[in-house]
Amino acid sequence: MKRLRLLIEEWLPAAALGVECIRERSTGQQPPDKHNHGGIALLTPEALHYGRADEVIRPRQEILSRAYQRNPERFVRTHPKPPAQPTAVWINPPATSQASEGELH
Repeated sequence: MKRLRLLIEEWLPAAALGVECIRERSTGQQPPDKHNHGGIALLTPEALHYGRADEVIRPRQEILSRAYQRNPERFVRTHPKPPAQPTAVWINPPATSQASEGELH
C-alpha cells in the first residue's frame, strides 16, 4: 500500500499556528526575544517569565487536537500534546547544598 505524502501546510494552515510559531523569512532566524526554546516547552522566555505560557500552550493543544481528529493515522503512538510547561527555569541553578563561609574562601 502506497502512502500519500502530504505537507503539513496542506492540512494545517500556517495561519492556525499563531504568530509565535511562524519563523521570520528575511533572516532565517528568530530575534532572541521571539525564539521558542526547546528547554522551556518551546516557549519564549518572555511568555514564561510574564506568566503567559498557558495562553500559548492552550491554542497549541487545540491545533494538535484538530490535526489528530483530521488525520489520526499520522499519530501512531498517542494523541499529540505540546511539551509540558516547566515548573522552574534557571540559567545557573542554585547548589543543592549550601557551602559554609569557610568553604567559600
